[in-house]
Amino acid sequence: MKTPSVFIYALLSFVYAAAEVPEETASSNQKFSIEGRATNPYTIDNQWTVEAKVLVDGGRYIGFVKKDGSFAVNDVPSGSFMVDIVCPKYVFDPVRLDVNSKGKMRARKLNHIAPAEVNQLPYPLRFKATRRANYFTPREEWRVTDILFNPMVYMMLLPCLLLLVLPKMMNPKDPSVEEGLRALRGQQQGLPDMSEFLTNFLGGGAAPAKKAAVKNAKKNR
Repeated sequence: MKTPSVFIYALLSFVYAAAEVPEETASSNQKFSIEGRATNPYTIDNQWTVEAKVLVDGGRYIGFVKKDGSFAVNDVPSGSFMVDIVCPKYVFDPVRLDVNSKGKMRARKLNHIAPAEVNQLPYPLRFKATRRANYFTPREEWRVTDILFNPMVYMMLLPCLLLLVLPKMMNPKDPSVEEGLRALRGQQQGLPDMSEFLTNFLGGGAAPAKKAAVKNAKKNR
């Protein structure tokens, strides 16, 4: 007697599961539309909108900006996306957009350094040009400060300054200074002459010495 009831329960469960599968499939395949508006305070006309594009996840989904600045990107599934406006002449800050399965959207600032930080933004999206696009770096110009703050200039000027200032700071009549100068002169006198040292080292002074020794030997004979 229990077999028919078990069979009926299993049949009802199968029918209920089969009825829910299409609903889940339909919700997973549901697409949404991302809407917003872009403004540009750096120009009066709307010619920039012709070259502007709305990129979702770097071009996975693409939209175009109308002349009034509005845009819409269709057929976007649920998930988390990065929305950005690309224009050759102007720069816009990207936005992170979270879309749930029911189509509810939450916009927040894109922060690569702290992704967990949430700075919520209003929806529909609002983009504003932050600056003009600069593709060239201005050529460096020569300035006087470049020489004044150059460390090589300091290395050349500092010894010259010391040569000018130190003699004036020293008192040559001071007994201790005179003794130091005498000792320094005595050390210099004890040192060999640099020219003679180089001549002997290179061999140019050895030949005359040998000739003199030969002449002295002949005289002694």
